[in-house]
Amino acid sequence: MMMDPLDAVLDEVALEGLDGISIQTLWLRLRSRQPEFGLNLDPLSQQFLWSCLIRAAEIRFYLLPEDRRAVTLHDRAADAGAGAEPVGRAAGAGGVSGAGAIEL
Repeated sequence: MMMDPLDAVLDEVALEGLDGISIQTLWLRLRSRQPEFGLNLDPLSQQFLWSCLIRAAEIRFYLLPEDRRAVTLHDRAADAGAGAEPVGRAAGAGGVSGAGAIEL
């Protein structure tokens, strides 16, 4: 079942937290969304989505004092093996144990 496009847009805005999201980053995140966003993000579609966003009562807009740095998306699933340390159960003093890196 496909999610309503405006709900998907609101999800992406909300996922950025209290810092909010720039419009450029919003388009970038929607283009890379999984499952796919479902709408072509051509200028006409972007204009439509923007007009919906500015009417959304739960959204507040602020002008930043300076531009944000460009966002680069990373595939965390693809990067999961890079730099990962083996983890196991470590026994501590007094019978206390916990998870930690193991030396091989």
